Amino acid sequence: MVRRHTVGQHTVGQHTVGHSADVVFVLLCLQAGLGLLGMVGLMLLMGSPPHAVGSVLKAGALLWLAAKVVRGRTWALVATVVVEWAGLVGVWLGALLGLLPGLTPAMTVTGLLTGVGLPVAIGWLCARQLATARRGTRVEPPTVPLPVLVAR
Repeated sequence: MVRRHTVGQHTVGQHTVGHSADVVFVLLCLQAGLGLLGMVGLMLLMGSPPHAVGSVLKAGALLWLAAKVVRGRTWALVATVVVEWAGLVGVWLGALLGLLPGLTPAMTVTGLLTGVGLPVAIGWLCARQLATARRGTRVEPPTVPLPVLVAR
């Protein structure tokens, strides 16, 4: 696979991918790693292996999406936005459940950064990448240069 670099974007195959796709790749890998780190902490405290299944599956899905986003797949950008919005909805549902008597929400700075900050940043970058990809799909009709006679 030939990779040509230009200022502000790079070409992978037939797709031109901006540097925001690289940032999304790094943020998705960071989110997957933080999810796995949280899973290890949960395993140490709870000692229950079934708690690990969801975290491992989500981390695997995030890493797979990261690989597809950096290759310029439009469907991966859409799927990433959907996954991040689902995570944001989960955080808000958890906060609403914390309003019930007997349940207390565990809001920490780390939880807000990983549960709200990262999904908002990733969703915004994916939406921006989708907007520029859709703008760039307009194809102008090919123009054929006309021969011009030049007198010597």
